[in-house]
Amino acid sequence: MGFALLGLDFLMRLVLIEKKVAARYEVSDDESGSDTEAEAEAEAEVDYEDGGSSTAAENYSSSGSEDDEERAISSRPDERTPLITKKYTKEQENEAETARKDLNRYRLPPRNKLPFIYRHLPILLTLQNPRLLTAQLISLTQATILSTFDATVPIEAHALFGFSSLQAGLLFIPFVTPYLLCSPFFGRCVDKYGTRWFAACGFVGFAVPLVLLRVPHAGGVPEIAKLSAILVLCSFGLASISALGIVESSAVLKRFEIVNGEGRSKEVFGKQGPYGQLYAINSMVFSTGLTVGPLVAEMKPYVTSYLQSSFSSPFPPSTSSTTSSSNLTSKMQENIKEQGMRNWVLPNFTTTIINDRVVASVVFMGAMPKYFDYGGKTGCGLPSVTLLGTKQGYETILSKLSKIPNLGPELTQWATLLTAVLKGFILSFDKPKSKEAKYF
Repeated sequence: MGFALLGLDFLMRLVLIEKKVAARYEVSDDESGSDTEAEAEAEAEVDYEDGGSSTAAENYSSSGSEDDEERAISSRPDERTPLITKKYTKEQENEAETARKDLNRYRLPPRNKLPFIYRHLPILLTLQNPRLLTAQLISLTQATILSTFDATVPIEAHALFGFSSLQAGLLFIPFVTPYLLCSPFFGRCVDKYGTRWFAACGFVGFAVPLVLLRVPHAGGVPEIAKLSAILVLCSFGLASISALGIVESSAVLKRFEIVNGEGRSKEVFGKQGPYGQLYAINSMVFSTGLTVGPLVAEMKPYVTSYLQSSFSSPFPPSTSSTTSSSNLTSKMQENIKEQGMRNWVLPNFTTTIINDRVVASVVFMGAMPKYFDYGGKTGCGLPSVTLLGTKQGYETILSKLSKIPNLGPELTQWATLLTAVLKGFILSFDKPKSKEAKYF
């Protein structure tokens, strides 16, 4: 299927006629007047070294939209230009000055004035424009989020629901389908309403399902359906920002061509323009995002552990499990003759997370029950318990307990207690709302 789509894409690229190529063969109705217009444009062209402002910028007095800006640039003086021009108000003059400064950001020097690197890679000139850099940042963000999903969803599906690789792959169907079907619609919206407002609304709307991804937890079909629904919302959000980067980048390069005219643009960028270099830069940025995404996903356990230990504990800091274990081991160290024993036992590496230190503290206390007594109490019990794993897994463990009585009386007693626990786990899957399961 993938090779078929690539073959279709290759054939469509062969038969496609670009707008610039088609324009070479168009014949204008007023072809006879083209030379006069070209001469007028040449006279109106601004010398880069003199730092003068163009006539287009002087006549520019609109609100700054792209259509008005292009109209202002194309308004060259000719024999029909009135000798006595209209007087503008102070507000109109300020708008014209703002437009003139905006246009100057797109002006290019002659090619022979450029350094060696800019002559051979003219796309680097355009990368100094903040709008183009913002567009590339959008592409980087999109690729990072996409690759983060690719790296995280299979692992989380296995951890929460015990999914196999096939089941985790099927979980991508609700994530990919809306993106595939709705991307043309969102692209049409970008063409109609522009990139600025659509980018703001798209990213704000996309943030909502990203936050909701923390809602699903281990469980059965309801939790799987909940995760699938959130992935659908994430797919809509990703589709809403998919076209922004390349559309905005192309618009910026188009403005460079309009401001500098066809002659200067061909001189600096070449006959075909800088679009090939632009797509190459965009591919580099997108590939960087695909590389960064899995690295961000790898940091998730450490960030989650920090946030949970810092902000998500339902108990006061003095009685939380983290603080309690740390306080107990500190008190133990005060009564141990060997100085530094606590620091020697507890891990403190760059990869150590809060849970590691809590577990090590419990092990430290468990190693000295003959010398210390520990005690504690809770308020009103646990509000809920999340049972990880699957019913089949607990049934498998229960079936393996039949051989333990052959290993001795102590293990037989332990197996009897464990059997009751496992049966309670299985009952929680079969009848989660029954009185027996709640009592358990």
